[in-house]
Amino acid sequence: MVKRLENKPEGYFKGSADNFMWFGLYYKKEIYAYAAIELLGNFASVHTEMVRWSHSIARMMKIDWEEIKFICKSLGTVEMIASNNNVDDKRWSKFIRLFGFTEPKPILVSRQEI
Repeated sequence: MVKRLENKPEGYFKGSADNFMWFGLYYKKEIYAYAAIELLGNFASVHTEMVRWSHSIARMMKIDWEEIKFICKSLGTVEMIASNNNVDDKRWSKFIRLFGFTEPKPILVSRQEI
């Protein structure tokens, strides 16, 4: 189950901007992950932070991901972007393939506050 949150989850998404939409992803009435959606024109940048993981949660997350896609599409986006700030994470490409992302590639991004 995907539920919109009023505020950024405490202790998660450190360093992220306040212009995200925050969501809790629930399995058996307990949070298993948080998701954040940032609108970037026609794109939606989707971020997740896992709280706990299991095979049951992986199955639930596939269902919840369809809801996240529906939310992004209803906001007028045409493409979703997923990123990981750890380019050495060997599990990430397998993880995002579960949700339909193809050809995952590690990228480096730099930002500068002005």
